[in-house]
Amino acid sequence: MRVRPAQSLIVVGASAGGVEALRELTAGLPIDLPAAVLVVLHLPPGRGSALDAILDRVGPLPAVTARHGERLQAGTVYTAVPDQHLLVEADRIALSHGATENGYRPSVDALFRSAAMAWGSRVIGVVLSGTLGDGTVGLLAIKSRGGLAVVQDPRDALHRGMPDSALAQVTVDRVLSAQKLGGALADMAQPPDRPSGAITEQSPRQRPAEEQKALWAALRALEEKRRLADQMSDNARRNGLYELAQRYADQGVEQAEAAEVLREMLLGPASG
Repeated sequence: MRVRPAQSLIVVGASAGGVEALRELTAGLPIDLPAAVLVVLHLPPGRGSALDAILDRVGPLPAVTARHGERLQAGTVYTAVPDQHLLVEADRIALSHGATENGYRPSVDALFRSAAMAWGSRVIGVVLSGTLGDGTVGLLAIKSRGGLAVVQDPRDALHRGMPDSALAQVTVDRVLSAQKLGGALADMAQPPDRPSGAITEQSPRQRPAEEQKALWAALRALEEKRRLADQMSDNARRNGLYELAQRYADQGVEQAEAAEVLREMLLGPASG
């Protein structure tokens, strides 16, 4: 099998009702897709996932379970592992057992944020059916780095919470039914076909005020979680619970790193 390095990334997030939407999206992707596709579906911990097998059967692209350190290849669909965040580091996959985000691990926001930082304007973020709002802040992060945002039409979604949340806070590029997503994403993944203005990374002042407001709110939430994790770590250490203390300390580090990513998106890289 010929290895094709990915030219762009398509990152997809879904929750309740998302399997059918993912099936329709994947079925519409072409065999010559120049992008790698990474998928987070909210899954309960302690259970296996058959999502890779489900998606592998419906379209021309191979679908596999993501593996830590694996190099991203064009024309491949990578599905998240239950109870681990699916992240992107340069041109490779990273799996993390870091703190939950929005109550989930894997988290859509965590994937989207890492993809935005690693691939910038070459990222297309897609929010599908689901409840609550995971994926909204991640889409904001993608847009802040010059990427594209796509949302399943809420009228087409089995659960419209995630699409509605994204549409309320993000200036999206496309709103489509799941059946039309595959073909549209294939077109958007071709660099020459990208809309003008989507390639250049936006400066903080260029972002819509509501998008900046949402990013600042997410940053404050992450910093509060980091402070709480540090406090819990200190309390556990004082009580001789060193393993628990280390676990909270690791969570604090994860939250601090995530907060730094959002801070850089809002303010730009630190000088010096």
